[in-house]
Amino acid sequence: MSLRSFALVFAFASCAAPRATEQEGLLLSGPMVGAVQADSFRLWVELKRPADLVIEFRENPGPWHQQDLPIATARGSARVRGLQPDTQYEYRLRADATLLPDQHGQSIRTAPDPGTWKDFSLGFGSCAGDWGTDPTQGIFLQVAAQDPDLFLWLGDNVYYDFRQKEWESPMAMENRWRVQRALPALGPLLAGRSNLATWDDHDYGPDNADGSYPLRLDSLRLFDSYWANPSAGGAGEDGVYFSMVYGGVEMFFLDTRFDRSPVHWQPAASRQLLAPAQWAWLEQGLRESQAEFKLVISGMQVLADYHRFESWRLYPSDRQRLYQFLAQERIPGVLFLSGDRHIGEVLRREEILSYPLYEFTASPLAAGIGESTPDAQAPERLPGSEIQVEHFAMLRFFRGETGLTLRYEAFDREGVPTGKALSLGLEELQVQD
Repeated sequence: MSLRSFALVFAFASCAAPRATEQEGLLLSGPMVGAVQADSFRLWVELKRPADLVIEFRENPGPWHQQDLPIATARGSARVRGLQPDTQYEYRLRADATLLPDQHGQSIRTAPDPGTWKDFSLGFGSCAGDWGTDPTQGIFLQVAAQDPDLFLWLGDNVYYDFRQKEWESPMAMENRWRVQRALPALGPLLAGRSNLATWDDHDYGPDNADGSYPLRLDSLRLFDSYWANPSAGGAGEDGVYFSMVYGGVEMFFLDTRFDRSPVHWQPAASRQLLAPAQWAWLEQGLRESQAEFKLVISGMQVLADYHRFESWRLYPSDRQRLYQFLAQERIPGVLFLSGDRHIGEVLRREEILSYPLYEFTASPLAAGIGESTPDAQAPERLPGSEIQVEHFAMLRFFRGETGLTLRYEAFDREGVPTGKALSLGLEELQVQD
């Protein structure tokens, strides 16, 4: 295989001056690797002041080369194309021709070709803010220490301040994102693996926000400016849903905020959670997916019925539509990931499909802990799986002695396993005749 190297040039224009941080140099936050595919990846940065930023790439060992791709924003991402699959690339940054220091081991591996199995791991979690046990949010150093190939942000990735009602001001919302993204503890996680995200209420708007939120379009544009997802929504500004394939796994990130009906004044039977365009996208994607494992990722829980908090239970028509689609189309290999709850747990429902549906909930990363519910009052939960500390979870996909397998395990903010782990073979997630 011949060596290839690439570079991008970002042309940054002026914007409102960000708050000063302890971070040296011109970078306010980042670099962050976003969507990683077999032939490309996206890279995101934010500068403290306008500058011409050159991003150089190479296979190691090899010479550094450049590929120009200008964009016109003080904060943004660009896509590096034409790469080799499953190949390690180093990258480095130049601002106004000055080489910036590599603080985090800036290197990323491209994804394998779609449909080509490769053992890999992903981390996931939700609910990150400065009001948890550790305001520095050092848990992200522990996530990076697990060395996942991808990290999935499942919502409430920042918290707009309740006392200041920051969701009422686009400027205050943007400042909240700046402060959170510039955390030193985030650096190693962002710089060396793919980071993908959907949102929930607290990084979309106010508590329990829905499609009636007046600043929903402002929030959407702000969210998109802070992530480097492969795409967002359909043909226009209709949410943050998207999918991405990594080897034998396809991830479907849902948007359960942008078009949802208000709960309190609309009858349950007529409430909408996903708009028609998102439904069409999801159903077509699941129907056509060739991936062995299909992860359906929702900011709030799908399978839970036992608690009083937000979940798909409040939108019974949409949840029933999802269940019926999976059953009628005989979709194999489906798993759910979710956040929101400020606890972690594993849910299991056996009555929906001919194989059991599992849901892995990881929350909070760095925020307050929610109320506990005894296993006896949570019939959907696997006994002993509730987590009552700040944590993140890992899914490891590998070819074991009995076939393709995934293993779930959660870790606390010190990197210590929280307890119950679970392994599932792909054969357990197949449609039965």
